[in-house]
Amino acid sequence: MSSRKIFSAAFALLLAFASGCSPGGYFHHVQSGGQLVTVPLMPKRAAIAVSDTGLAEGGATSGWAYGLIPLMPFGRQTFESPEALIHGFESGRHVPYLEAQDAPDSPPPDGFDPDYVPYDLAWEMADTIQRDLAASNLFSELRYEYDGKYYTAESKSPLPYYTPEFKLDIEVKEMTWSRHPSFYGLSMGGAALWVLGLPVSYGTCRMVLAVEAVDVAGDELLWDKEYAVEAPCAEWLYWNWGADKSWSEALAKILAELRLDLKQNLPGMANKMTGGAEKPAAPETERQPQD
Repeated sequence: MSSRKIFSAAFALLLAFASGCSPGGYFHHVQSGGQLVTVPLMPKRAAIAVSDTGLAEGGATSGWAYGLIPLMPFGRQTFESPEALIHGFESGRHVPYLEAQDAPDSPPPDGFDPDYVPYDLAWEMADTIQRDLAASNLFSELRYEYDGKYYTAESKSPLPYYTPEFKLDIEVKEMTWSRHPSFYGLSMGGAALWVLGLPVSYGTCRMVLAVEAVDVAGDELLWDKEYAVEAPCAEWLYWNWGADKSWSEALAKILAELRLDLKQNLPGMANKMTGGAEKPAAPETERQPQD
């Protein structure tokens, strides 16, 4: 292969890398935890709602141009808008797509395009968390909310007549991918080494989730906590491209801690929602015989 072809191939790889190519979802590697209790600790209709408000508007700095500098060993990229890195989603799992498939004679949902299904981070995260917490057996009933409707990870259609009494409101406060492209001191020519199996980049994936437990009927905050983790991220052309495994690792770490916190705190929350434990009846006094 001529040097011109090698340079062209390396440059094309570099541009693909800079564009933030990524798989169809971030959390498909998360494995659900096992059963924690034999009897559910929250005997109420429960739901999960994930909000990523403002996350999609986050900025990203592109450091691929460091590859133009001779002898530069690595670059730097900071992505604060992970939704922007995914240009399409696995339409077979996307809820609006499934609804359109279930009702082919009905008009499609607003904005639905079968050829381009935008990635919805809040939906995928809620779907993943519901599956994980349902396996823990902490809740007698658990659904996740999407667009005002309630689903389980296994359901293709919204479940009718479901009104949650207890809700976990989860806000995605931060998802920052600090990425260092490796050029190995060869400028853009270093991209050729990626093809040979050397790491494309290294860095960290930082995730911060704020969780609030709410008594829906009483509109009362029962418990809250913020979780922050960082997962290391090494990226190759042939493995972990797009850091999806690292994002899965970050969420899995938070879920492991969240499950234990809920196991400890759910009994108190359930008791508070029922107004506290009932007081035992006072023993009847023995009647004294009358003269």
